[in-house]
Amino acid sequence: MLVACNKVDKTVETVLPVEDSHIFHATIDKGGDVTRTMLSEDLEFLWNEEDEISLFRASTYNREYVFDGMDESESGDFYEINSPEERGVVFSEKPMDRNYAVYPYMSSKHVALSSSAVLTIDLPDVQTYRENSVGPGANVMTAVTEDADSRNLVFKNVCGYLKIKLYGDDVVLQSVTITSQGGEKLSGRAKIPLVYGKVSAIEMQTSKTNDYVTIRSEEGITLGSTKETATAFWFVIPPTTFSSGFTLSATGFYGGTFSKSAPLKFSVERNKYYDIAALRVSLNDGTMGVGVSSWESTNTFSGTTD
Repeated sequence: MLVACNKVDKTVETVLPVEDSHIFHATIDKGGDVTRTMLSEDLEFLWNEEDEISLFRASTYNREYVFDGMDESESGDFYEINSPEERGVVFSEKPMDRNYAVYPYMSSKHVALSSSAVLTIDLPDVQTYRENSVGPGANVMTAVTEDADSRNLVFKNVCGYLKIKLYGDDVVLQSVTITSQGGEKLSGRAKIPLVYGKVSAIEMQTSKTNDYVTIRSEEGITLGSTKETATAFWFVIPPTTFSSGFTLSATGFYGGTFSKSAPLKFSVERNKYYDIAALRVSLNDGTMGVGVSSWESTNTFSGTTD
């Protein structure tokens, strides 16, 4: 059963023999928080086949690793692909005393690790819609091994979640965007100090950041028709205190736009989700759910973290 404030973090660690330095074993820290790449029915995230991570293998060089397991796995092994050695690429790196990893994999244009173990990363401003879950690649996680020889990665979430539920008769949307009214940064460039045994804290930067984040679907998103069947949009955002609330904007799949402000002061914490009451979307005409024009006037925005 989903509750408004949910945690998921129980650490399960599997010790593997260090026979192949290119194989790393990944588990998820579930002791009180929400983690992994795809939500299950009990609000846990699961690894999926071909999930990829960036791994800094005892150095500052960004390597690409892929999950060697089946969909909806709780743990499994990652192995390297496209290694610079195999490709004959000349590269520079600085040695580190631990291994560092981040999900999802990003090119070095969007993720980098300093010699002081500070991760610079671009949080996506557009996330892909996934039914009853966060979008693929949207849930940023990090892991740090005990030392350079360890091959056990225990991933932790670094973001929080804003769950918005929408419903309406014959409404098909292409995208939904939230924009902070107080200027809080919701996507873009961030720095994350990585420390073994501690939870990473996101520091949003002053430049190359955005005060918005969008969930989008190229196929269209058909909303549920009742409050009980409302469609959930899971926004992954850095831990944020909304000082003046946010504005929600929606774009109809066949055209039409809508914008509505929610003047709420609330906080989204790391690994917790803030649940907004289901809201009805009305159409500006009666054909094919083409346009989104107004919320039902009796609806109000509300949420809870407990």
